[in-house]
Amino acid sequence: MNTRQLLSVGIDIGTTTTQVIFLRLELVNRAAVSQVPRYEFIKRDISWQSPVFFTPVDKQGERKRPSLRR
Repeated sequence: MNTRQLLSVGIDIGTTTTQVIFLRLELVNRAAVSQVPRYEFIKRDISWQSPVFFTPVDKQGERKRPSLRR
């Protein structure tokens, strides 16, 4: 079977919390050679996951972008 690996980065900046995650994903093509590729995830390994932080907001309720860089 035809497998592929890729590195995925998930960034979740929500109204309350913020988190980042790095994953290694492995996909396999389940379609026959003559068909359109149909990939499925067969493996997922978390390389690194940040702690969950409270999303910094200012007095107007807007996200403080410079504070998110830390």
